[in-house]
Amino acid sequence: MTKSMRHILGAAIGFGARNILILSIAVLLHPTAANAASDYYRHVFFDNSLTSDDYFYGKGQSSGLSFLEQRNGRLPVETGVFLTPPNSIRLQCQSAPEGGWVAQISIVQMRNRWPQLSGHNLYLDLFVPAGVGSGPAEDGAVQRNRGPSGG
Repeated sequence: MTKSMRHILGAAIGFGARNILILSIAVLLHPTAANAASDYYRHVFFDNSLTSDDYFYGKGQSSGLSFLEQRNGRLPVETGVFLTPPNSIRLQCQSAPEGGWVAQISIVQMRNRWPQLSGHNLYLDLFVPAGVGSGPAEDGAVQRNRGPSGG
């Protein structure tokens, strides 16, 4: 490669890197672009668990003869059936007369995250194995808690 080719190539690379840097700074400083990245967390309260045994932000409790599968008081993680890899939350329960169970999934608290979710609809993707009759899928309820955690 001749000296003039190296000079032209070096100038082109330097010019491109400088443009990329300026474009990156402009995108980061633009408020719409900054909100777009964090907007995901204003619509999702669970996508995957970082741990493979239980979900840190999921709690459960059962009473009487009712049963709710738990690990250390937390909801277990399912690695075999999921919508988005590598896992999902497993909700295995059995309701009984004079008993009950409660499962709770809290919003992950992180820096610069809004304490509330956006939107008006809640969508849950559920996998119910064949042969399951009436039970929590038909008798369940979803409650929104507006406590100090912002959830």
